[in-house]
Amino acid sequence: MAVVINELSTILIQHLINEDFVSHKIIRYTVWDRLELWKYCTIILKDNLLFGLGPQGYTWSLLNNLYNIDKITHLNVHPHNFIFQFLIDWGLAGTILVFVLIFRLLLRIRNSFAYLKDTSIIPIANIVGLTAHGFVDGTYFNPVTVFYLLISYALLSATKSTK
Repeated sequence: MAVVINELSTILIQHLINEDFVSHKIIRYTVWDRLELWKYCTIILKDNLLFGLGPQGYTWSLLNNLYNIDKITHLNVHPHNFIFQFLIDWGLAGTILVFVLIFRLLLRIRNSFAYLKDTSIIPIANIVGLTAHGFVDGTYFNPVTVFYLLISYALLSATKSTK
């Protein structure tokens, strides 16, 4: 089994280097374009690292051609990475503030972990899964998934055992 996985990963890497394979729509719209989006994010952050561009800063910079980038293959409303999204919208100052608040909430949850009910696994799995997904998509950008995250954080911080 390990040999098969190794061979498949070798073939995938060889194909990713091949331009014909990259031009295939599935790869182009999943991996390759995200790399282009993240390169654009680094260009934005060179000038706006401390305070960002404000809400929807990524979209605003694309729509107004703020950085004269004509290599973007298609327009996206978010950078498909929640860390880049936070940095571009709020800058380093706002992003640190948000992460401090999330960290404090997670500490509060951890300190009361012994008191959590067995049903707490659902909000924990939801937070872990959606946050992991946020590294490659707009989990912390889409209102529906943000709502699910907020509900999960609220359930965890409010859950106490009745034992």
